Amino acid sequence: LEQNLVLVSTYVRMAMVHQNTTEYGLNLCGTCIEASDMIVDMLHDIGIKAKTVEGWCVYEDDSSCSDRCYDEHTWVECEGYYIDVTADQFNSCMFNKLQEIYVTKEKPMCMVYDEPDYTWLEEK
Repeated sequence: LEQNLVLVSTYVRMAMVHQNTTEYGLNLCGTCIEASDMIVDMLHDIGIKAKTVEGWCVYEDDSSCSDRCYDEHTWVECEGYYIDVTADQFNSCMFNKLQEIYVTKEKPMCMVYDEPDYTWLEEK
């Protein structure tokens, strides 16, 4: 299973890099849904059940944030695996840089399912 997950993830990452590299460099911002959907479709084609998951990436460095220190993000989950080929789009907001490809049993701590609630900060 893991070998298939790595192969599909690597293929999709390469496709995303090819589609989203310009003379100015690589820009994966906003490509997580497309990449996740591609991974899920390819896995389903080879008989592996997977699902796209919508969550949030919480920034470690909020000095470059405009209105909040987190953003929407999408990844894939499959039989206990966290799969993500666009997490590194958030590296400008991270002290600990995210990998280009994740196929792992543990998702990075900055990736959460529920929208962070920082309203208590506004009350002070």
